[in-house]
Amino acid sequence: MTPLTPLERFPMRSVLIACLSVALVALPCMATASLPGEMDPAAEASLRPLTVAHVGVGQFADIAVISPDERLAYVTGHQEDSIVVIDLRTARELHRFPVPDKVWGLAISPDGRRLFVSSTPFPAPLTNQCSGMLLRGADPGHLFIMDALSGEVTKALPLPAQALSLLLSPDGTQLAAVTGTGVELVDLDSETVVASIAAPAGFVAIDNAVFAAGGTKIFATQVVQGIAVFDLGSGSAHGLASPPGYTLDGLGISSVASLNLVFTSLVDSRSDLALGVIDASTENIRPVPAPSNAFGGVLYARRESRLFLPGSANVLDASTFSAVGKLPVFYFETGLVAQLSPDESILYVRPFGAPIDTLLLTNHPAHYDLLAIDVSSLHTLAHINVTQGTVVCTRPTPLIVGPSGQVMVLPNPGLRTVSIVKACSPTHPARVCR
Repeated sequence: MTPLTPLERFPMRSVLIACLSVALVALPCMATASLPGEMDPAAEASLRPLTVAHVGVGQFADIAVISPDERLAYVTGHQEDSIVVIDLRTARELHRFPVPDKVWGLAISPDGRRLFVSSTPFPAPLTNQCSGMLLRGADPGHLFIMDALSGEVTKALPLPAQALSLLLSPDGTQLAAVTGTGVELVDLDSETVVASIAAPAGFVAIDNAVFAAGGTKIFATQVVQGIAVFDLGSGSAHGLASPPGYTLDGLGISSVASLNLVFTSLVDSRSDLALGVIDASTENIRPVPAPSNAFGGVLYARRESRLFLPGSANVLDASTFSAVGKLPVFYFETGLVAQLSPDESILYVRPFGAPIDTLLLTNHPAHYDLLAIDVSSLHTLAHINVTQGTVVCTRPTPLIVGPSGQVMVLPNPGLRTVSIVKACSPTHPARVCR
């Protein structure tokens, strides 16, 4: 058995909450008194009205993709055996595609015509939403290529191990299936594996990865073990050495192509998480001392020259990496997942998990929230308790923003629902809003 994922490191309790029926309501742009964050009336007036619909999916959905035209959302979950197709305009389930084995990863082709599903037939999969993800290393599986409209499996490519990350290359011509033991590179035109690169010695449960260096490298993490780099040009892989005084924790990774940088977490001598800034070309690592850790990823707002670190609530200057502010919300030990709107004016955030038992003792259960934060002022524009319910533990809760920025998909694993949030422009509404 491999090291536990972040959600498995702490004892948690389970909860059973009934699925919500489909409903559509307009919600005011207000923050609740229970969360910190000063409201900015001037900025609030510029936020488009938000509407929320809840779709019951009957599974612990924690994986989602949106079609490029924003017509459809495809939702599934780790260890589930079906994909739910949701019409984003009407917020209703259209289809349910069966998958031959248990799902571990999902991606959609740039033209929206094909789904890519990584699957592994574990004999005794976990089914509890509080159990995190089961990393089994070298158990073989498949990459299923499915027709995105009919759900027909058109091709099955063998995978040597469980693949949690399916990455489209920056130019959209290849798909990287990052397995627990390496990378399988698939050409999208021929639908064949054109390269297989084994992970460095000691890496047996890679759980996250990103493209970097113009698509010529893949940086991948294994919790505790550190960072592996796959050089697609040479077809080789190696592990990164930790900078002096730090250990590469491998807890979260993100890439900013325009800066040619990769961000991850380091652990210092006091066991505090610090930010690791990696030059994607030279692979040199610059430590930024705690508490500026990258747990939960890093987002870059070019026009403000700011780096947002939702996992620690810190906001850094993108040139100096010095702190310039803090986000108005933070969930201790669980962090946040976040996305910038396409115009970089709004940062949307939601919980990455739920409080651990020590937080439950203080009677602060987690909600499935969505917050809109003004990128310039860092003030809260809106806070929505998406499902009006609480959970005490859950799998990670993704936040997917469509290309127009006017639709978001928020799976709620513990509630077995998916929330569709729209911020429709009154003057130039996207197709999904019409």
